[in-house]
Amino acid sequence: MADPTGDPDPGAPGLPPDDAADTVFDAVLAELYAQWAQQLRPLSLARLCKRTGLRMSTLKRLLTTLEASGVVVLSYNAREVECAALTESAAASLSDALDSSDPIETYPDQAASSD
Repeated sequence: MADPTGDPDPGAPGLPPDDAADTVFDAVLAELYAQWAQQLRPLSLARLCKRTGLRMSTLKRLLTTLEASGVVVLSYNAREVECAALTESAAASLSDALDSSDPIETYPDQAASSD
């Protein structure tokens, strides 16, 4: 039976198709790594949504999984805004894995093109 909303996978509304999952994962990690590499404070989820073009519900599902895996830590700042940051061990692993001569790729805001 076809899904009336047009979702490719009605069992997982809001999630990207499997072939886009790696790109989504890479985009989130790239943003969090760039924030860590510049020694900036944790990134608000709203800003992370804007930078990656993800819906908040999709981002939260991904971050919850990453937090359970020990890759990301979620917290609230002084203004009660939810934020995300890489754990030190995850940042160190990414740093070791990346060639220091290659800049980390960031993903442009895709929200305008998705409408």
